[in-house]
Amino acid sequence: MSNASSKITASQYMEHRSELERVARKIVGCPQQAEDIVQEAFYKYSVALSKNHEEKNIGYLFQIVKNLSIDLLRRSITEDKIFDHQKSDDLANEFTNVSVSADQLATQKLQNKRIITILENFPKEMRVAVIMHLIEGYNLREIAEELDVSLGKAHSLVKEGTLRCREEMKTLIL
Repeated sequence: MSNASSKITASQYMEHRSELERVARKIVGCPQQAEDIVQEAFYKYSVALSKNHEEKNIGYLFQIVKNLSIDLLRRSITEDKIFDHQKSDDLANEFTNVSVSADQLATQKLQNKRIITILENFPKEMRVAVIMHLIEGYNLREIAEELDVSLGKAHSLVKEGTLRCREEMKTLIL
């Protein structure tokens, strides 16, 4: 696939965008999520293209859309099993009705600063992996791709970083 016509351009993306969104919408069932998936897929396609320096065809973009859609669907199913959304809504309403004292705010700010300080002391790769996984919700495969490391290395970075963060927090609390 080294001929220039196999590389997808922005105009080709726009040409296939509605079809890409249709594929995603069929899987996730939501037009807004489908649109987000297609945009993320094009971004991932562009990143893969720049990293690998090899041209990919439109089929590769469709595969990214399918994979992202399936990942979102799985994540939604798992969240539905774990969380009772009605209880979550009730809990959210409770929290919005509770006023937070200045002491509580100060304590929370201090704790946030401590967490940031802990993460700043991590090696860059570990810090990025922990933030991507715990805060931004990336899966291990996405972390491995972004950091250009193996899946096992991404897993060990997240696991070790999470454990180190817990240990550091324990020492700060005690």
